[in-house]
Amino acid sequence: MSDQGFVEKCRGFRDSGFRFLGLQTNGNQVTYLFKGEGEVVQVEQPIEDGAVLSIAHLFPLADFPERQMYQDCRVKAIGNINLVARESL
Repeated sequence: MSDQGFVEKCRGFRDSGFRFLGLQTNGNQVTYLFKGEGEVVQVEQPIEDGAVLSIAHLFPLADFPERQMYQDCRVKAIGNINLVARESL
């Protein structure tokens, strides 16, 4: 799936009433979890050059986990305007 395909898939989840549950990373990819009516789905995005695309503009609750992922794992969520490196805290 292309990067824009990932964002469009997430947009489709949002438009269908899904809620963002959380994310996890294993160093090679980030898995985003969503809850819809009676189902939980996951969407994986590969980490390329230390980064993935942010979905915080679609799901505001994704902002904090994406910031934590950047601070703890150094995986940048491109498009998340609230990212701050740990050294600058």
